[in-house]
Amino acid sequence: MRHLIPYLMIFFLTTSVQATEMTPPAADGALTLRSFSEPEEKTPTPMSKEESPLPESGLNEEETRVVDSIIAADRQQLTLTQQRLATLNSDGVAMATYHFAKAQAWLDMAVDNYNENDRTVVVDEAMQQALTIIDQLEQKVSREQMGMETAMIGESLRVREDLWKLTERMKADAVRFPCVEPLVARLEVQLVWSGHEQSEMGWRQSKPYLQQAEKLGRQIIEEAEKCNPGPLVELVPLNECMQMQPVAQPVPPMPFPNGVHFALDSAELSEKSLKILEQVVQELTLDEVLQIELHGHTDKRGNIDYNRRLSERRVKSVRDYLLTAGITEKRILTEAHGKNRLLFSDDDVEAHARNRRVEFIYYRLEFQPIILQDSDLQIEDAE
Repeated sequence: MRHLIPYLMIFFLTTSVQATEMTPPAADGALTLRSFSEPEEKTPTPMSKEESPLPESGLNEEETRVVDSIIAADRQQLTLTQQRLATLNSDGVAMATYHFAKAQAWLDMAVDNYNENDRTVVVDEAMQQALTIIDQLEQKVSREQMGMETAMIGESLRVREDLWKLTERMKADAVRFPCVEPLVARLEVQLVWSGHEQSEMGWRQSKPYLQQAEKLGRQIIEEAEKCNPGPLVELVPLNECMQMQPVAQPVPPMPFPNGVHFALDSAELSEKSLKILEQVVQELTLDEVLQIELHGHTDKRGNIDYNRRLSERRVKSVRDYLLTAGITEKRILTEAHGKNRLLFSDDDVEAHARNRRVEFIYYRLEFQPIILQDSDLQIEDAE
C-alpha cells in the first residue's frame, strides 16, 4: 500500500537523497518539473540494460527504489525526459499542440506519483506513455499516424464519462479543436489520473484530481466558444470520418437549485423545499452518474456546538429525503458547518434566513448551470 515504507527505508531516503522540487501549480493547475539538483559527485551513472534490465519506462523496478543511487538514477531519467521535450519545443514543436501537451501531462503524472512513492505500475506506465509520444515526435511521425486515443493505464477506473464525451466532442469539431488541443490532451490524462487515485484511495481522496479535471473541462468549453461562438457540434463517433453535425435548435439545460432553506431553529423541510427536492430527485434519477454534496449551515446566532448539531440535522433531513426517494447512499456526501460559513454577516432577519440552509454541490454531466433560488426562504417575524 502506498506510503507504508519501513522505517529504515525512510531513514536512508531522508538522510541521503535530496528531495525533488516541483514548481507550484500554474494558473491552470498543471505541474511542471524543475531540474533535480543532486550534488554532481554523488550522481550515479544510470545502469545500462546489460547491467540490470529496466522496464520500458527507463526507470528501475519499483522494489529497488529504496536506496539513494537508484532513486537518483530514476530522477536523472525523469529530468532527461523533460529535457527531450524542451528540445522538441526548441526545434519548433509547439507546446500548444495535442501530442506535446499529452506527453507533458503523462510525464507530470509519472513524476508526481514517483515522488508520492506510488508502488503501483502507474509510474512506469505513465512514463512509457510519455516516452512513446516523445519518440514519435522526434521521428516526425504524422499526427494521423500517432492517433488521439488515450490508454487507461494500470488499474485506473474510467471516471466522469461526461468529460470523456467532451474530449471526443472537441476532437470531432474540426473548427474548434485547434483552439483547445492542449486542454483536451491534459483533460484526458487528468481523467486517467483521477481514476487511478479513486481506484487506490477512494472517491473522496480523488476529489482534488476530479476538480482539476472539471476545471479543464470548463476551460475547454470557454475557449471553444471564444474560438467560434455558436452551438457546439453534436458528438459524432470518431469512426465516422469526424464529420460535424450542427445542432439545429439547441435546448439549454434546466438550471439546478443550489439548496434549500429552513425556519428558525428547525430542521424540517417546508412544502416549498420539498418541491425543490423533487426537482433534484428527478435529475438524480435521470442521470445515474450525477453525485451531490449536501452542506448544512445555520445563521450566526447561538453557540457553536448547538449550531453544528442543528446543521447536522438539516443535512440529515435532506439526505433522508433523497434516500427515501431512491437515490443511493454512495451518491450523497454530507458535511455540517454550523455557523462557520455565513453567506451574510448582517443582523437582520433576511440575512439570518438566507444563512439557514443546506447547499447543494453537484458533480454533473455537461457542467449543469446552477440557479440561486430563494423561493423557500423562511424569514421569522422581526421583533
